[in-house]
Amino acid sequence: MSDTDPAAAALAREDITEILTEAQLDKLRASFSESTMSSIATSILIAEYPESERYVTAVHDSLFGAGPDGTEPPLAGLSHKERETSLIVLMAAQRTSFELAIHIYWGMMNGLTQDEVAGLLMLCGVYAGIGAQTTGLQTMRSTLTGLKAAVNNAEQNPQQGDVDPLSVVPVLGSLLAEFR
Repeated sequence: MSDTDPAAAALAREDITEILTEAQLDKLRASFSESTMSSIATSILIAEYPESERYVTAVHDSLFGAGPDGTEPPLAGLSHKERETSLIVLMAAQRTSFELAIHIYWGMMNGLTQDEVAGLLMLCGVYAGIGAQTTGLQTMRSTLTGLKAAVNNAEQNPQQGDVDPLSVVPVLGSLLAEFR
């Protein structure tokens, strides 16, 4: 299809790698807390099935806990960014949506770019099929749209009280709204 094809024009959407500006991404990253995100994820899993607490805690400590120097997780020397890169591909291959959205957000807060996430989803499509790629890209679009809405909302309604509108809890609320 050419750029002048009416059908193509009707389907044209914003480039997925340009939904968030660098300034918006910087604002989100400045308000992100790895420990808060990790704690919320662990608490949700345990709340779903309290008997899993020992297992979830062991996995958390291996993948998300701080290493001996207090900055990186101990498992296989993976950085937070490398861990999230792996999890994005795994979630995309499983064709999850909200879980993938969480790890796209988490990965971008740990340094992944929109281009890198889109590339991971394309790679996933090669190995897990076009359905995984399509679902992944749709999830990425919804995630970035939710993050953009969170930044725009924070700019229109600056912090009042103790809660930073771009901290983990309000941003997760924006993502939940995007996926309901």
